[in-house]
Amino acid sequence: MEDFYETRIDGVDGQLVGLFGVFDGHGGARAAEYVKHNLFSNLIKHPKFISDTKSAIAESYSYTDSEFIKSEKNQIKDAGSTASTAILVGNRLLVANVGDSRAVICRNGKAIAVSRDHKPDQSDERQRIEDAGGFVMWAGTWRVGGVLAVSRAFGDKLLKQFVVADPEIREEEIDGSLEFMILASDGLWDVVSNEEAVAMVKAIQSPEDAAKTLMQEASQRAVICRNGKAIAVSRDHKPDQSDERQRIEDAGGFVMWAGTWRVGGVLAVSRAFGDKLLKQFVVADPEIREEEIDGSLEFMILASDGLWDVVSNEEAVAMVKAIQSPEDAAKTLMQEASQRGSADNITVVVVRFLKTTC
Repeated sequence: MEDFYETRIDGVDGQLVGLFGVFDGHGGARAAEYVKHNLFSNLIKHPKFISDTKSAIAESYSYTDSEFIKSEKNQIKDAGSTASTAILVGNRLLVANVGDSRAVICRNGKAIAVSRDHKPDQSDERQRIEDAGGFVMWAGTWRVGGVLAVSRAFGDKLLKQFVVADPEIREEEIDGSLEFMILASDGLWDVVSNEEAVAMVKAIQSPEDAAKTLMQEASQRAVICRNGKAIAVSRDHKPDQSDERQRIEDAGGFVMWAGTWRVGGVLAVSRAFGDKLLKQFVVADPEIREEEIDGSLEFMILASDGLWDVVSNEEAVAMVKAIQSPEDAAKTLMQEASQRGSADNITVVVVRFLKTTC
């Protein structure tokens, strides 16, 4: 797992402050885990945290990044992490972002993005990278140096000249119109729009239940391409999904954290063939969804989590949209997952639907 989060309530100079963050790692978990453990500690120790919070945030991001890179001097494989953080000081909400994790608030019932994803093909980001001597090229998606699909991040020492950890910071007033905020990695935003996310959780009072609802929605996983868009037509079965956990507990089982959420502390999926010692809880009951095969349905990707752990639905569809041979498309996805350091077995099947004429 390469994603981490942190929530803290601290006292600084007699004021109560809240610190919330989502950190999405790439190239391994080292960078995301480091940022989780160090960014907020560095921030609350900054002498200008209360008097000039924006400067304190920017300087703490930079300091944390440089210290992580120093700690990586003996590492051969590069690692990096996005960060989307929200700092509450009095009636001020300050959102800082590096990379493609995102913060969305609900104000007066409406979804408002309070951060922007940092992508290499954005005109200002591309210009900054090229001015620094780098380049952006298409390799399944737009990438810095043909490698990295985000243009700002912690770490990534081999690309540090171009992939900076300078946050964009936006301030919002906390008043009666501000209802809630969603901080999430691109695993959510790749498949759920800002408006959809807000609508899904608006009526859910428990933040934990709201987060679980969004995670469950995002974990849909066989993917079709219809009218050029990626659409998930299955969902992953994970023990921490609220309905799956309830089913397991109703059957007398339990779910616990052991590196990831596991049934009985053992199995990281909640439905499967076999697993006879856990069969009472780990069922083989499929969820079934039907789609019409018509002219808008282009192709389908069936794949194991070895692909989906490192490639989003949108990225997978974009990579193979122009490849007519299903075999070549499958090989492209497997190669990409391998290059991104997938730690699991990778199996991919691509089915292309041919348009017929009567």
